[in-house]
Parts: sequence; C-alpha cells; structure tokens
Amino acid sequence: MRAMAIAGLMSGVTRGVAAQPMPTAPAPPENGSSPALVLQQPAPGAFPVVLQGETANLEMGLAIGGDDPPFVRCFGACTTLVFPGNYWVTVRGPAVIEGRREVDIERPSTMLVHPRSQDARRSGLILGVLGIALIGAGGAAVLAAETGGDTSEGSVTLLGLGAVITGLVLTPIGWIKYGRSSPDVELLTER
Repeated sequence: MRAMAIAGLMSGVTRGVAAQPMPTAPAPPENGSSPALVLQQPAPGAFPVVLQGETANLEMGLAIGGDDPPFVRCFGACTTLVFPGNYWVTVRGPAVIEGRREVDIERPSTMLVHPRSQDARRSGLILGVLGIALIGAGGAAVLAAETGGDTSEGSVTLLGLGAVITGLVLTPIGWIKYGRSSPDVELLTER
C-alpha cells in the first residue's frame, strides 16, 4: 500500500531537483476558454526529505525494503516526498564502497550521507594486520625476556606487554573498519 502511494508521488530519476509529481494540464473546456494549469498536491501525510551526499558524483537512492530497488535516485543532493516509516538509503559511486543502511524517518529531515571509501577499507586492513603482528612480536618479547637470564629483562617484558596490549586494541578496530560497507547517515530533523 505504502509502495503504491510512494510510486504515485515519485517517478524516475532525479538529479538535484525536487522529486515531486509533474503538473498536469486538464483538457480544454468545451466553451472555448483557455484551461488553467492544475498542480497536484502531495498526498496527505507525505513530507519532504533532503538527501545530501559528501560529493556531487555520489549516487544515492531511497528504497522501501532492504532488497527492493530504490524508488528515487539522485547524485549529490535531492529532495523527495515520503511517508513516515523505515527506508533504506543506498550509495554507490567512484572510490566508495557500495552499501545500504536502514533509517527511520518520522518528520521532514535532511539526511547527510557519508559513504565508506576504499582508502578507509585499506587502512582498516593495515591496522588489523599490524595489530596481529604486534601481538605476536610482543608475546615473543615477553617469552624471551622471561626465559633469559639478562638483568634488563624488566624493560623488555614491559615493552612486550605494551606491544601485546596495543595489538589487542588495534586488531578489532582494524578488522571492523575493513569489514564495514554500510554508509553513515546523519538524520537532521527539521523542527
């Protein structure tokens, strides 16, 4: 039901313009006078939502379901009419990771969309691998210091423990950063 109502509000692809119904002209009256232009009003309960991307070449979409195709697509920024409810914001574009995120829209809002980039994914991979290496190297340093008879073993043990702790912090941060594909969406509600 909601999908049919939204489909009635929207049509096609928008590019930085309000995605609203097109005005329709009535048939000429029979008495020969000129017809007036009639603008369609938005459906009751619908309100505007602005999609704003970080760059002008970021393709964004708004879909009703997670697997449904977007009912509106735009590049950079656009405004569309929606009803209150849950929607999926989709993103794709050059140097960004294609992804989607669910948002709950209850009133007129501006959505600032921040997609994940290939550079952020690469840095996550580096942090994850570096963290694992630090855990291994720090553990080896602690083990070597505890089995040796050197009098300076306390500083090596502390250095090894510091490397293990640093690795334990960096590893999950890196792998989470590497694995995420959904964009960040800031929902700024208008009052």
